Amino acid sequence: MHYLDGSTRNQTVALGYWIDKESPNDISHLRMMSGYFELGGLGAFHDIILALNSKGGNIDAVIGANNKETIERDLNDYLALVQSPRKGVRTAIASYANGLFHPKVYHLTRADGSELAYVGSANLTNFGINSGNIEAGLLLDTRSKDDSAVLSQISASIDIWFSGTNPAATIIQSPLDVSSLVKNGIVGVKKKATVNGGSGASSGTKKPSLKPVVPLGKKLKKTPLSPNSSGASKAAAVSSTGTPATSTSVATSGNEILVAQIPKGGDRWNQGNFSLEIMKSFFGINPTAGGTITLHEIDSAGSVGKSEPTHVFQSKSHNYRFALRSVNGQNYPTAGRPIAIFRRVAATEHRYRVIFPGDAGHSALEAFLNANYTGRGMKRVATTSADLATVWPACPV
Repeated sequence: MHYLDGSTRNQTVALGYWIDKESPNDISHLRMMSGYFELGGLGAFHDIILALNSKGGNIDAVIGANNKETIERDLNDYLALVQSPRKGVRTAIASYANGLFHPKVYHLTRADGSELAYVGSANLTNFGINSGNIEAGLLLDTRSKDDSAVLSQISASIDIWFSGTNPAATIIQSPLDVSSLVKNGIVGVKKKATVNGGSGASSGTKKPSLKPVVPLGKKLKKTPLSPNSSGASKAAAVSSTGTPATSTSVATSGNEILVAQIPKGGDRWNQGNFSLEIMKSFFGINPTAGGTITLHEIDSAGSVGKSEPTHVFQSKSHNYRFALRSVNGQNYPTAGRPIAIFRRVAATEHRYRVIFPGDAGHSALEAFLNANYTGRGMKRVATTSADLATVWPACPV
């Protein structure tokens, strides 16, 4: 057992320091429960979340919406990061009319069955997890002979929020769910200055300032993972040469979804073939310098299959290609074109699935491309999770 006292300002007092020490691939289940939340609080958990995504691992979060200080954009970014909706991911928003949802509890189960948990004052914010505030709490670990029964009780205290018995808990899976909470006055749309602690203002003697003792909040503090908080449609059609077909380009729109027809391209059709502009702005790579992106194959149920780095290379057409291994061995359809859906989960990391004519969702995606694309060649439209949910609500990607 460790007592973490933030007043010492040593890096070892920050919860983020201890989470970051864990091997991401050793974690089989991540549970988080926090009264307040902002994206920067996830920096220490980022690599664990990506590792769990790659193997379809479990991620549970119960987040408070006290006085609307949890905002739409951060929740949408969180859902995009954990690849919600997918099997193994559960997210609940807790809200009360006359009191605060105020716990700060984090629990990690490792593949070997051992457990690590924190109970204390640190909210799931940059200043909370990384000890920008003066926080205090206890860290328990069964590897250090702490009582496994207590650790199990801690995990159960989070799981109970998903039992469906508490009317204060609202389960969310998509930006549409978040938008509903905004309309109902539960979730906010603008961050308040108080989330990170004091206002810094004082009269008389000047107050000392605080800053996080570990820099892990920077990993996600400004990462545009999700659509903007206004929920406005930002579909951006991109021609096969990379020229935007509308005034909003992929690079500036913040769109995390790409819907793209896949051409036959001879016998080796099982490759994504995209322009330099799309490679840079959507896939996050400058292929002229070589390199790889990571692709996660998604099945029809939303589960992750193979996840592996994929080399990007230049084609004779001066576009850039990478292999879509999920369709290896399949014939190109005799009528119609396959449509691939890519969802960005990190700078060069994407979930994807190729939808064939006749598959669920293909006709809806085809209609979406026809309605939003105005260029020539293969139809490619970058859009948001919210817009995709209106086109194909059951999309597994």
